[in-house]
Amino acid sequence: MDVTVRDETPGDRSAVRAINLLAFGGPGEADLVDALRERATPCVSLVAEAAGRVVGHLMLSPVTLDGHPALRAMGLAPMAVLPDHQGIGVGSALVRAGLEACRALGTEVVVVLGHPGYYPRFGFAPASRLGLRCVYDAPDEAFMALELTPGALVDRAGLLRFHPAFDELPESDASLRSNDAAFARLCICIDIGPWYSPSDGIPPGGDHGDSTAHTER
Repeated sequence: MDVTVRDETPGDRSAVRAINLLAFGGPGEADLVDALRERATPCVSLVAEAAGRVVGHLMLSPVTLDGHPALRAMGLAPMAVLPDHQGIGVGSALVRAGLEACRALGTEVVVVLGHPGYYPRFGFAPASRLGLRCVYDAPDEAFMALELTPGALVDRAGLLRFHPAFDELPESDASLRSNDAAFARLCICIDIGPWYSPSDGIPPGGDHGDSTAHTER
């Protein structure tokens, strides 16, 4: 099946919300997408279309590095794919298009908190190798970065923070009541498998195709 990735339009918003509701089983990430769309600048919001139907969504929003306000960096999250369109490469198509959109914006660095067996295929590597630390308690190998501008992080190290909207998800959401659960909620394993938490350990790597859709920062 052919998959086309394009910019989200206002007419896609109801479909995007439905995709996130289905993928995550609740309104938290759908509300997060709405908040980022309104408040994050710049913001990359892409949809994947198959047979004329919107079947996937990806958002990238600005992140900041303490002590280096001039760094142009984006965080990849959230991302979701309809269950009946998982396993055909929708997640990979969204990631590749998202990185190209960031390059067009002049983004220097993209970070992701996700499966260490999946994201290196797009050029991501452990962010700690580049001197970055994640504001969230996550396994070192799961927090990854990609320099779109080679050398962008030379002499730039420190704590990286995601958009404040990520910290404003409803406290009533049970999945955000512990650090491990919050980390699990953030992990996108679009092409690998279900999300996981630090207490579970890192799941085995490998290419298992687009098997599920969840969130990550």
